Order: sequence, then structure tokens, then C-alpha cells
Amino acid sequence: MVEFYSGMTGKDFSDVNVFPLGVINQRKEIPTKIFSNRLRIGTVGRLVDFKTYNIWMLDVVDKIMAQGIQVSYDIYGEGPLKEKISEKINELKLEAIVTLKGGFNYSEFSKVVSDFDVFIGSGTALIEASGLGVPSIVGIESVTEAETYGFFSEIPGFSYNEDNLYPKKDVMSLFLDFYNSSEDEKASLSQAHVKKSEMFSMEACVKNFAEVKAFPVLKSALGRRRSWLFRILYTASVGTYSVRLKLAGKTLSQVVSSVE
Repeated sequence: MVEFYSGMTGKDFSDVNVFPLGVINQRKEIPTKIFSNRLRIGTVGRLVDFKTYNIWMLDVVDKIMAQGIQVSYDIYGEGPLKEKISEKINELKLEAIVTLKGGFNYSEFSKVVSDFDVFIGSGTALIEASGLGVPSIVGIESVTEAETYGFFSEIPGFSYNEDNLYPKKDVMSLFLDFYNSSEDEKASLSQAHVKKSEMFSMEACVKNFAEVKAFPVLKSALGRRRSWLFRILYTASVGTYSVRLKLAGKTLSQVVSSVE
């Protein structure tokens, strides 16, 4: 990400400390993922124009079905793109395969998403699905072709939504390779996603803040003291806010998802 923005702006960000914001609570134990003998695909999120994968995924599902594979695709969410999606479902005669499920309470996220064999999407939903051990394909925002960076566990860093970050792969091929893989290979992929999601845990975020190396923004001693003070206060605020959310029976994921 540092290289990406340095190249885009022409500025040197090599001294910038970059790490992901924590959006999930790290789970102590994740149940072993059980996969079906068919291909159950799902997505969760706002149905908006820049989430173009909601449109081209219908073509992908149509082609998968043409291969003789039992497939289903559940779309959870509301938004202005819903009508266009519905029209294309009817156009491709996918009414028995693709279902617009509407919204659901956040408390049901784990139950709903755990039933998918593969998740496709972006934002915090992608991270949370991965944390459940569901292999998750990155839905790149605003791309019109059925292309992706791959499974979330394969992404080298922690940036994944924007276009032109990494080489792209054909989505159809990923689904077919997954479907034809062995149970051990699917289990390994599931575990890799759980591991990847830990980068985005609140615990990892607090640790990253604590390990940030301070560097002087201002040359004066006052500037350096302010730099250290800012670090201490910012780290404390993250930890305090996390505790307040837990006491209120909420998580940062819920807060982020409510505005996503």
C-alpha cells in the first residue's frame, strides 16, 4: 500500500507506519469448516453501483451451472442496485439458483455466512467471513470483468478493495478449481483464511499501535514530545473504546458495518 500511494502521488511514504484497523475480535476456537457436495456461494453487503461483482457474478453462476455443477448463490443486502440485479436474474433465468435474501440482523452474520462454501465480497464482511473459515474471494470494487486478486488468504498485504493493486485472476477458474479440490485442500484453504483474518483483529491492532516507532514530525523537542503523547493517547483510546463496546454487548465490526 505504501508503494501504491508513493507511486500514485510521487511522494515518499517509506517512513509511514501502516497497519490494518482492527474490525473483529480474535476467536479462540474456530469450528472445523464443513463443505457441501455442491457449490454454495454467498455475498453480504450494500447493493451499490461500485460493488460491480454483484452483477458479473450472475454471469459466472450461469456458466458454472452450464458445467453441470449444482450451484446456488445467495445475495444478502439492500440498495439501489437491487432492481438491476433482479432484472438480470430474470434475464438469465436464474430464479431457482440465485436468491435475493434482503437484509438480516448482524447477530445472525456467523450463522448465515458459515453455511456458504465460498464467500465473495469486500469491506469488513470479507474479513469476517474469512474469520469464520469460509474461503473468500476478493470482490474488487468498480471492475466490470469477472476478475479478482484471488482468495483473501492469498493477498500479500492487507489492502484488497481497490483496483490495480495486484495481478488479477479469472473468477470462474477459481470457483472451478475450488469445486474440484480435495477435502484436505479445502480444509487447508479454510484455515489459511482464519489465519489471514487475524491481521485485522482488535488484539493485533492494539499491539501494532503499541509497537509503532515514533519519528519526529517537527524537529523541535516539543514536536517529539507531542509525537509520543499522541501515540500514548491514541493507543489508549483504541483499547478503551474496544472495552466500552464489549461492555455494551457490541463489537467494532458492528459499528463499522452499520456505516459501510
